[in-house]
Amino acid sequence: MISTKLMRRLIQAFLLYSICIQAEDVSPVDVVTTSSSGSNASSENSEEQEENSIPLKSDCFHQSQLRDDLLFKYQINQDINDVSYLTAELIYEKHAWLSIGLTSENKPLMVGSQAIIGILDDDEIEGTPKMYSMFEITLDGVLPMFGKYQTLFDHKIEETDTSTILTFSKYLQEPFHHSLGLENPITLLYGLGFTHEFDTHEFYGAFEVDLNATCIPNEIEEANILDDPFKDAWRLHGILASMAWAIAVPLAFLSSMFRNIFPQGKTWMMTHLYLNVIAFILTIPCVIIAMLVFSKSGKIHFSKPHHAIGFIVLILGMIQLINGRLRPPPGTSKERIRWQMIHKNMGILTYVLSIYEIASGLQLYATMNNVWNWNPIFGAWTGIIFLLVAYSKKKARRTKKVSKGSKAVNGTEHTMSVTGHNTKAITGENSYVPREEDREINLAESGAANDASTASNNSSKEQH
Repeated sequence: MISTKLMRRLIQAFLLYSICIQAEDVSPVDVVTTSSSGSNASSENSEEQEENSIPLKSDCFHQSQLRDDLLFKYQINQDINDVSYLTAELIYEKHAWLSIGLTSENKPLMVGSQAIIGILDDDEIEGTPKMYSMFEITLDGVLPMFGKYQTLFDHKIEETDTSTILTFSKYLQEPFHHSLGLENPITLLYGLGFTHEFDTHEFYGAFEVDLNATCIPNEIEEANILDDPFKDAWRLHGILASMAWAIAVPLAFLSSMFRNIFPQGKTWMMTHLYLNVIAFILTIPCVIIAMLVFSKSGKIHFSKPHHAIGFIVLILGMIQLINGRLRPPPGTSKERIRWQMIHKNMGILTYVLSIYEIASGLQLYATMNNVWNWNPIFGAWTGIIFLLVAYSKKKARRTKKVSKGSKAVNGTEHTMSVTGHNTKAITGENSYVPREEDREINLAESGAANDASTASNNSSKEQH
């Protein structure tokens, strides 16, 4: 494991070193200036450039609302050599590290991009952002560019009482940097950390910017947010997970709670079994989709609680199915009672974890794709499930109480008949058909009573 990581870092360092050797005598500004001066060779081109030029240090900033708590501001300026550069500002209404990514070939992917990342220590309120090459999405693959390619200027990251602000200026065309063109809209990325500590981002996204658009002062433009390229895969992941754990599993749970409404026999048990099997079958492609997306996008596995708990739910679901097949025969044996306790409690734990999993998954999908959150609907459905469970429990307690009263009356009448009194058996509407568990409990209680009676009789015989 260590040798593989070391080899990867050596290859990355060699590639960066090769780039430096090739560009040793090249100055980014000189290249851009030469290109710019060449384009001004004729008076016709000069007039055209003057007509389309942007005033130096323009006061007008384009403003794009990327999220409710995130604003991107930018403008195009020109230096004294008429070389265009971008001045931008990212304002986040929280305290965290921030980044803007310059994409390769306008593809909205983190891997292969170059990122401007601003990081502050906990005791800092201002710092200097740097440019990084994104070889991988893991921290090992995020490497700062060599010194001569740290070409940002007028750049800083600062923190106010309520916000974090990343500011920078950068030339549009620089050797070995991703180009920022004026001809067509460009694709940029943003990443927002959980805290100041540089680690997995909490939110990220991609958006388009037209650097050649007309600026209207003080107007917040509608941001052209790009969909996650894996959005459809995540949607299918969520649909499969919801069918399994928001529909099939709760219905399996209820089939056990309301088994008395099913016809006599094993109908309820087969319904319970098939619904759990369906849930597990749907879970397998759900997990495979997540693994494939993580592999293709380079995302870090188990970077959020949703990922880890999803894996736990998968394992518990598999154990429940195996445990169901190992069910001891009905009776009052210790193995049967122990199995019932394990199967019941593990089922409750798995279902509770799945509730969190569905809710957190819906929240993640809504946050990352800026779509409506289905959690209110899911919450209402879960509330109905809990009400039905509470009703079943209350009904079971009431039935058990009636059953005990019926047994007490039957015992009294039996005693009276033995002494010669006329009695009438209680049947009909007051009769009670116990469920399997109740029968097992009753048998256990009867067995215990018989054992106590036998022990008492033996004791009496010994005394005589």
